[in-house]
Amino acid sequence: MSLEKEVTAYLKQQDYLGAKLLLELKRYPNHYIHACKLLHLVNPPDLSYFEELAQQESATNESSEPSGRPNPELINSKAMDATSLADSFILNPIPIEAIDQQTWREVSKRIGDLQEFIRSQLEDKRLAEWEKELRFIKDYLSQSTRPGGKAKNLNTEERKSYQQVGHAIKRLLNTISDPAWIGYIKSHLRTGIYYCWVETEMPGGE
Repeated sequence: MSLEKEVTAYLKQQDYLGAKLLLELKRYPNHYIHACKLLHLVNPPDLSYFEELAQQESATNESSEPSGRPNPELINSKAMDATSLADSFILNPIPIEAIDQQTWREVSKRIGDLQEFIRSQLEDKRLAEWEKELRFIKDYLSQSTRPGGKAKNLNTEERKSYQQVGHAIKRLLNTISDPAWIGYIKSHLRTGIYYCWVETEMPGGE
């Protein structure tokens, strides 16, 4: 039996999530699949909400709510079935900013004010209080923004999915004692936020 057949047979016998993920990747060789999508291929999400949304779209040509306001869910759902809608929501998560522009401006102004107070009022009894507040605000700002001042995105769905897939595959590899099998899997697997099972060498491949 070839190495490929041995490994595939082993994966099919396992109930580990990592084995199911690799088998799913092997079904679509040379195709990069988003970690979120890969997890949902193995464990399909509840599509009831998206089925209702798809029916709502197909029942009307209007893309507005009764109030007349645009309904982005309907706009984005045009010509999509429930599964396609779910994929769209999964792969295009709504960004959640750690700090909005108004708060950033107010915080930045307060930092400037405090720095000026500290420079000009060195003998003021409130000096220690100002210095403490300045340290607190700077810590808050560094935790809320990236270098350059752009707000951090608190939506961690992509990172969670990437980590879940990576950990699942690592746990599977830890159950394999044959180094040839491990080498075979690693040589075909491409990892990242998008995963791929490479059957033939691809441009830019390792």
